[in-house]
Amino acid sequence: MTWRPNEDYSGQELQKIWPLLINYTRGRVLDIGSGQVRLFSHWITLDSGKDYGGRRIADIAANGENDVPFMPNSLDAVVSSHFIEHCKGDWTSALGLWWSKIKVGGHLVLYFPHPDHYPKVGQPGANPDHNHDIYPEQVLGLFKEKAGGWELLENETRTET
Repeated sequence: MTWRPNEDYSGQELQKIWPLLINYTRGRVLDIGSGQVRLFSHWITLDSGKDYGGRRIADIAANGENDVPFMPNSLDAVVSSHFIEHCKGDWTSALGLWWSKIKVGGHLVLYFPHPDHYPKVGQPGANPDHNHDIYPEQVLGLFKEKAGGWELLENETRTET
């Protein structure tokens, strides 16, 4: 992805990988940080409530970082695209909250910018709304340490725009 400060890419990243999501997002699916886009009609969308110039607003207005109004083990999948790096607080706590909402047999789908292929926080050209540079190895380590019983099904680094 190529990012310029004058362009708004919110909601467009998931559209790049939608065919990869079909097998993992059946049933009751929550899209955290959905922006103005609903990728699939059955998904429940959650976003901050930001006004996107009169364009579609999410089903649920919540911050997604520490406010996800679902009971534990009540969702078949949680999807988050280009949101975790925006968390103002501890992104690992947000992940813990998300995976607590997923039923056994469900899926957590994360899609986020790789710091080696995207301007890092504080660098010229970086997204000014990013608060964290997160490496896949950090997420994998967190799951190993704190989320026993989870199985990694796919992990890839995408560098094309």
